[in-house]
Amino acid sequence: MAAGYWWTGGPGHACASAAGCPAGTVPRRRGSAQPVDGAEADYLIAFRPLLRWPVNENGLIQGEDSYNPGVVSMTKFSRDDLPRKYVHLVHPVT
Repeated sequence: MAAGYWWTGGPGHACASAAGCPAGTVPRRRGSAQPVDGAEADYLIAFRPLLRWPVNENGLIQGEDSYNPGVVSMTKFSRDDLPRKYVHLVHPVT
């Protein structure tokens, strides 16, 4: 069993899409969503998942199961706070 923090991030619209949430939201806990302050704003989102690996009598891992109760914290970033390379990749000038 393992527990700890997992961080992910990106534009609000991508975080919502990856988590299967309605546009303009991110997961808060199972079955609910938390609005974001802007679909084009960038966020760092922290989760605290629990991972479980069933082990057989020979000590071999037989699979993986996980539980994630939802967002622990969500930090909005200004574009000035982000690495330039990230901004050019994720928010290209058209």
